[in-house]
Amino acid sequence: MTHPYTKTLALTAAVALAQSANGQTADQFTSEVANAYYGQGYTLCPATPGCTPPVSSRAYGYMGIALYEAVVDGIPGYSSLQGDLPDLGPLPAVTPGLIYHWPTCANYALSRIMDSLFFNAAPANLAALQAIRDGFDVQFSGEPVDVIQRSQAFGTDIAEAVLDMARTDGQHRPQLTNFDPLFVPPVGPGLWVPAVGQQAMQPYWGNKRPFLEADTSFTLFNSAPPAFDTLPGSPCYDGAALVYQTSLNLTTTDTLTARYWADGVVTPPTHSMSMMEQLMRRENKDLAFAARGYAMLGMSIADAFVACWRWKYIFNWNRPRNFIRDHIDPNWASLITTPPFPECSSGHSSQSGAWSSVMEELFGSSFAFVDSTHGASFGGPRTYSDFATCSQETAYSRLLGGIHYEYSNSGGLQNGEAIGDNIIALFDGLITGVNDVASNGTVNIRYDAVNDLLVVGTTEQVEQVRVISCGSGALVNAFDGPGPYHLSNIAPGMYAVVLVGDTRQPARFVVAE
Repeated sequence: MTHPYTKTLALTAAVALAQSANGQTADQFTSEVANAYYGQGYTLCPATPGCTPPVSSRAYGYMGIALYEAVVDGIPGYSSLQGDLPDLGPLPAVTPGLIYHWPTCANYALSRIMDSLFFNAAPANLAALQAIRDGFDVQFSGEPVDVIQRSQAFGTDIAEAVLDMARTDGQHRPQLTNFDPLFVPPVGPGLWVPAVGQQAMQPYWGNKRPFLEADTSFTLFNSAPPAFDTLPGSPCYDGAALVYQTSLNLTTTDTLTARYWADGVVTPPTHSMSMMEQLMRRENKDLAFAARGYAMLGMSIADAFVACWRWKYIFNWNRPRNFIRDHIDPNWASLITTPPFPECSSGHSSQSGAWSSVMEELFGSSFAFVDSTHGASFGGPRTYSDFATCSQETAYSRLLGGIHYEYSNSGGLQNGEAIGDNIIALFDGLITGVNDVASNGTVNIRYDAVNDLLVVGTTEQVEQVRVISCGSGALVNAFDGPGPYHLSNIAPGMYAVVLVGDTRQPARFVVAE
């Protein structure tokens, strides 16, 4: 599909390979550094006071940007997010011609930004972050001292620049302000009524600046509540009756599913990032892939929560608990405790829709996987045939738990998928070629679909031709020497051609279904 964030194909110079010409690119390193920090997030996030689902989603968004910007100059064919995100920049720049150790850049960027975002974590948990950083310093001690010091400084400076952006998003240090005692929910038929002792969680979160303005547009909205009506047969009444009848007929499997996705030990965003981290490890993904993946997912989930919370407090719609007790069964209780915020749409469903869109983009739509986030608890580990099945189960679990109407679940899922698609399009627009800004060299690239040949027309020497999947960012082929180059059994999709070692204008080609 065409998105407004896709940059022109005739992009200007990218200096990534020029700056690592004598070193390694990020795709030549493992994702070990990134995975270590995101794995620590499983412990750090739920243990940090006030790290509610919206707050944790914000943290993962900024962590992803810092990681990506710390290594993007080492990712062949990709450019910075600077200029595409409101209030990001100016960013520190690498020095052309000098070598950077990309895992060290990532190490210091993640260490610094997590230390700041989780500033009120227990001292032991902050010490654990420092231990990760120091452990990698020891692991990388064989690298040249000047390279390591340069990379440490660059990663730290990137984190500081991203933190500057975070300070202007309308909710700085939000774990301290989850509840506003002065906020009074509106009163009226069909409106949300907090349970006794509850205060509204993050009533102004929807006013935060999203990473993409389009992610909070009502053009994406699919979960407006029905007209309030207490008559059986009306969409409003029947939506509540479905929750009620479902709660009376829960099987053991239903109960386990509801409790598994209730994420009482971790927040829903942490669960989503945990599944990403598990697959990064199992699939042995490289640092370039991980930087893109964690950034895309973190930003998508963060925007899903901003959008969801904006709509929640616009509608202030009643939860099933309110309607069922008032109009069906005054003694009814849900399996899962109703959280302290309004109904439409479902936050868990919204962020799960964003998660599935990003995961399909990175790993494929028919990718089977196992989720071990909760270990053996609640029937885990759980196996899924694909990401869509998982996200649909996640949304359905909120009906099983008795805390959301089905229209909030299905609508939230669709909203999240649209937000994920927007972030994917943003990253597609970051794909560029490798040029030399001091030269006007050109090249003609043609894909011969009949013979699966990539034809590169140029009179200049080419060190290497790289074919990169625009969808996953993976290196598909690398060719040395003159072409044409045979692309055997290449899958349908869009590909970028990166020409290493000389002045080039970028090009893409599409392999049709």
